[in-house]
Amino acid sequence: MPITVWDRLWTFPKVLTDNKIDISSMNSRTAKNGKATINISFEIKSREELNDIIGKLKKIQGIIEIERAKG
Repeated sequence: MPITVWDRLWTFPKVLTDNKIDISSMNSRTAKNGKATINISFEIKSREELNDIIGKLKKIQGIIEIERAKG
């Protein structure tokens, strides 16, 4: 799931851990303008759980965009 943020905002993993979701992989790239794209992989139980997590992540200041990976 690619997440685009400003200034390497690292508060978002807490949303996952607070919801007992284990992160299986995470990597990031930062552009010269300070915008970072973070790719994160984790397993969820249902589409409802995914929508709940995405909703919580969107509430974090500094998160610009969240995309669900196809697959």
